[in-house]
Order: sequence, then C-alpha cells, then structure tokens
Amino acid sequence: MDSALQIVRDGSKTRQNYEFDLKNFLTLESKLTELDSKFDKEIFTDIFDSFKRIKPDLDSSPTGLIQNDIVLHNILAKGDELAGIIDFSDMVFSPYIQNVAVALSQCFFTYNWQPHQAKIFLSGYQKFHPLTVKELTLLRVLTLARFATLVVGFNHWNVTFGEDSQRTKFINDNYEFLKKFLKINEQEFQKLIS
Repeated sequence: MDSALQIVRDGSKTRQNYEFDLKNFLTLESKLTELDSKFDKEIFTDIFDSFKRIKPDLDSSPTGLIQNDIVLHNILAKGDELAGIIDFSDMVFSPYIQNVAVALSQCFFTYNWQPHQAKIFLSGYQKFHPLTVKELTLLRVLTLARFATLVVGFNHWNVTFGEDSQRTKFINDNYEFLKKFLKINEQEFQKLIS
C-alpha cells in the first residue's frame, strides 16, 4: 500500500495539525493534566520523553502519503490472503514507519493480542517497502506513542465534549494494551519483529 501511494504526490502536505498524526504527537503533552488518577502519568511522561529523543530520526525518515489507520476492521481478507485495505479517512503525509507502528498497536498488540503476527506482517511489508535498521529501532517508541495518542487524545475529547461510554471503554482498553506492551522491552521487541 505504501509503495502504491508513493505515486500520489501531495504538495500541500495534507492535514498538518491532525491529532492522530504522530508528527503532532508532542502537542498532546499538555493534555496529560486532563488524565485522572486511574492513569499512571509517569508512563505517558516517559513515552513523551522517549519520543522527543527519536523525533529527529523520525523526521528524517522516508515520508509520503500513508493510510494511518491500519486496524483490524479496515483490512479485507480473502482466505489467508490480504485482499485490500479500506477507509483512508485518516490519511496523512508522514513517515512510512508510522503506518507500521499504527498497524502494530492496532492489530497485533490489541484485543486479539497476537505479538508473533507482527513478524509475519513486517516480513510481508518489507517485500514491498524495505525498512532501514534505523526505522526498525524507532518502531517500539512509535508504537507506544500511538497507544498514548489514543488514550490522551480521546480522553481530551471526553473532557472537551463530554464523556462518551464507548470512547471511555476504548480509552481504558488501550491503556491496558499499553501497559501490557510496556512489559516487552526494546531487546525483546527487536527479537520479536526480526
């Protein structure tokens, strides 16, 4: 998909302030104060600090239009084969590696919790869009940042627009997935995806 989207040029660099684009992740840091006491804010502070350290490398990564919402309900399969990806409403102009981090956080380290499938996904992905060693070292922090985006961003929506029970469940679920994912350290993660 990323390879196919490379032929599409987006000179306007679409949706520059979109909150679910990791290039804007640091704008969510000020929203940490809105998290209530059931959230360990230190977890999020650590993720923001880690993201700040890798941001120069992320900013210099290959960039183009990405789907930015590779989640289970946007994947079409026919038998054991990927038949298509739908719903490009979250498309942004950002580093390709962000697409991979979104897929990891929303497909393999989520409700179905299938970490071993991350390796299968990456193997297939790299046949069409090889990742550099540097990009692979960014992946764990970017996956954590995606989880944090969902928790902090949607919590901000609850604060701003009023609590929504479905959104609150999604926030709480992703917080639990985040804590579970944090138990996989960098070395274990790199072994898991290589």
